[in-house]
Amino acid sequence: MRSELEALGPFDLGVVIAFGQILPPEVLAFPKAGCVNIHASLLPRWRGAAPIQRAIESGDDETGVCLMQMDAGLDTGKVFSRVHTPLLQTDTYETVHNRLSRIGAELLVRDIHSIVKGALLATPQPKEGVTYAKKITAEETRIDWSRTATDIHRKIRALAPAPGCYCMLDGKRLKILKAQLLENSGYTGSCPGTITQALSDTLTVQCGAGALRLEEVQLEGKKKMLVNEFLRGSQVVSGTQLL
Repeated sequence: MRSELEALGPFDLGVVIAFGQILPPEVLAFPKAGCVNIHASLLPRWRGAAPIQRAIESGDDETGVCLMQMDAGLDTGKVFSRVHTPLLQTDTYETVHNRLSRIGAELLVRDIHSIVKGALLATPQPKEGVTYAKKITAEETRIDWSRTATDIHRKIRALAPAPGCYCMLDGKRLKILKAQLLENSGYTGSCPGTITQALSDTLTVQCGAGALRLEEVQLEGKKKMLVNEFLRGSQVVSGTQLL
């Protein structure tokens, strides 16, 4: 790999964004100023493959972008600079990804020349507060209605719009793309996953604690649609069980 880099000529700096692999030492050392990574979390929290999803899923109040000097570890390098941004209850993976993409680009443009010149020093990450953002698996995209409404709501937001969370309705996958949290709804179904309201524009599901009002769904083989459109073309009624 080094020979391939040498064939392209000398580099001042290598920039890595969402690569998902650890670069070999010979690549990290090839550019004059090394390699930097634009990482979508406030390191050392959420090192690894899915920092945005795990931050939302865990209910973090904020996230951000770190411009990090890459080393041989997994997101363990020193940090040149960072920018914080709040995580809102309305945020999804998509909205946070887009926001951090813009912030990261602005941060790189601001600091790249100082890094190349050696004028911006990197700071070691704290040893405390390290967490790892493991890769999203297919198994965890299925909704467990026995969990609290808060937990499920965070999971839906963390995985929206893709890969999306799903449950089973009459043997077909029903993706839940958007929902409203009703922690104190007062609804009580026979068990978690029971639809407690199915009106013209309201579809409410009982969770282990609290409830969710579904707002946007996608039935297997169909396009995504708002709940009022979905209810017009379905036979869903109160008491229907989502699995």
